[in-house]
Amino acid sequence: MKVDVYSHFDHIRPLAMKGKNILSNIQALCATCHQAKTREDRVRIKKWKKKQGPLADFGIKPIRPPKFKF
Repeated sequence: MKVDVYSHFDHIRPLAMKGKNILSNIQALCATCHQAKTREDRVRIKKWKKKQGPLADFGIKPIRPPKFKF
């Protein structure tokens, strides 16, 4: 895609999913594609956060109890 003043820049891996704000994580999209990807990202982020647990925003991972063999 030709990058011009109408290009939208998008994080390939969203920052909300621990993506980095580096050049290799940026892509140029047209406005329509950017809007569609943002919609998909919001769904992915919601599922990802649910999987991470309620304290993921604070960098705290859930502790799973150890498995005991009897």
